[in-house]
Amino acid sequence: MVGLQKILAHIRAALYKTPAVFVHMPSVHRIYISRNLLFNLLIFALVVAGDAWSFEKPTHDSKPKVTILKEGNITHVITSAPNQHTQANLFKVIRSQSLEQDHDIVSWLEKYSDRLPPIFQFELARRLLKTNTSLALEWYVIANFRARYDAIRCSDISARQGYTFLPRLAKEVVQYSHSHRTEFRDAGLKALARTDLIASNASPMWICKSGLNSTLDALKPDASAQRKWLTPESEWPDEKNKLLTTYKKHLKDQAKSQDDPIQRNVDSFPAYKLAIKSVSTEYAWLKDSQLIISQITQSQKNGRGFDLFTWRPEFGEKIQSVIEGIKDFNSWCAAGDNIMYTTNKTETSDGSRKITYQIGPLNETTEFSIKIKKGWLPIAEKVQSRSYIWTRYENSYRQSPFDCNFVKNEKLSTIKQSQWLPLKPKDGFLTFDYNGKSMTSNKPTVYYTPNKQQAPKPLPIKSGLILPKCVSYSGFEKAYFITPCTIRKNNIQEMQKTGCIPYWLARKKGEDLHIEENCIPTDSVSLNLPIIHHSRVGILRVIDFRKTSHGLKIGGVYHTSLDGEVSKIFDAWVKYSSMSPDGCLLAIEHYDTQYSRKSELSVIDFCSSER
Repeated sequence: MVGLQKILAHIRAALYKTPAVFVHMPSVHRIYISRNLLFNLLIFALVVAGDAWSFEKPTHDSKPKVTILKEGNITHVITSAPNQHTQANLFKVIRSQSLEQDHDIVSWLEKYSDRLPPIFQFELARRLLKTNTSLALEWYVIANFRARYDAIRCSDISARQGYTFLPRLAKEVVQYSHSHRTEFRDAGLKALARTDLIASNASPMWICKSGLNSTLDALKPDASAQRKWLTPESEWPDEKNKLLTTYKKHLKDQAKSQDDPIQRNVDSFPAYKLAIKSVSTEYAWLKDSQLIISQITQSQKNGRGFDLFTWRPEFGEKIQSVIEGIKDFNSWCAAGDNIMYTTNKTETSDGSRKITYQIGPLNETTEFSIKIKKGWLPIAEKVQSRSYIWTRYENSYRQSPFDCNFVKNEKLSTIKQSQWLPLKPKDGFLTFDYNGKSMTSNKPTVYYTPNKQQAPKPLPIKSGLILPKCVSYSGFEKAYFITPCTIRKNNIQEMQKTGCIPYWLARKKGEDLHIEENCIPTDSVSLNLPIIHHSRVGILRVIDFRKTSHGLKIGGVYHTSLDGEVSKIFDAWVKYSSMSPDGCLLAIEHYDTQYSRKSELSVIDFCSSER
């Protein structure tokens, strides 16, 4: 559009010389507006009433605008899709209009729904709710479908998660759908049958630009112009059909009960809710059923640091302070008989780093130091989680999660992308061939060597989802418990096919590890991607939440008894969990509600009858 900026400048100047007026827009009847709002709406009219420059058809040549701002050592990379800012401003204008003007705005949004991105259809659904609930639900499904369809056409898969936040734009419709499931099902199926379900000329770049590659490309000269932002167009029909199948199943399930099919028995084992001020997601077990907990502190004098506390079953809900005022070097450990915490880090003249730390039994620690190359030092994870923190492999040290000692192994560290784990003293080492894709493998993925001299030999463990953090020690079994602990959504179909989540017990016998393989039958708990623990009373599976067709439901702890019975023993929105080595106590960091900000720490006692 020639001279667009000059035209808009003239419009602004004219507006400020006139009182509030009436304006006639395409398909929008007489709406009383102020001068500022009139200016914004005139931009809206110019942009949307047929000008191709604003809402482009999807092309592989489209690319985001990249802006790089530097502040000292910090680089800010800002990406935006073509006309993203214009679209955002237009949405802001529409969103700000009172619901009294719904009739005019709804008519306009419906007319131009074929060229507006999905955020506008969410707004349309929101405005329709008071006058036509079924049509509101229909447009809500269309908005969801279009957003997800745009997302799956992005070549950068990291951009695809963006659509999950959009339903918040029509939270009133979401809430209504939760209490009117049958109406939602019927309206949704009607939406999927519409010929204009994906009849949109709006470019998917509104979501494709949000991917990680936008940022990475911005740091490379001219790379952004060369990237193919969309998947091949030949793949789109298949993706649309898969999406239709998924949505139809989801909608048909709306009228069905989504209650937990697992029997609930939350009174079977006592639980302690610990009296703590806050949880820093840092806690770990010593071998004598003693839990060590860190709590972050902040002071003007000493800055950021943390205190360490201890808990035992006889304390009830109380905790006791053991070490105060530790500087926050983000490194402490508790395992076996030892506790360890970093006291200093210094750079040496040869470019290396010296790490000084205290290690030993509580109140009997001794100072040690190690010298490492720059980069990350792989330390023992305190609690299991779904995340995997990538570490560099320059350093030949690894911290044992079984006694907190740093162990050096030059030979294993020279293996490309080596993932290796020191076991208990004199037990040897494990290495891992991790691919992060498949629950099962046609070749061994875990290897063992009893010492630093021998090359690792394969164990009869075949799973691509095993990392060092997937190995724990069961003191009551005198065996290492190994299970896939990085289960992802794409493994669900595999679990359903095999009907099993495997786990292994590894016992040291002479120079070898004897492996015993077992199986947890696949059920509704398995399909919610559990973290698995081995206890004296059987297998425990912990899930953050249950994913259902009615949305996310509260998760918790599920117990598979020694005779195979499954029951739910603890309700919670779980964040992390950790099993004591004696198999008696499970520590759980959790939230009481889905949207709670402050977490709590509870411990379930499976051996209370023996105390």
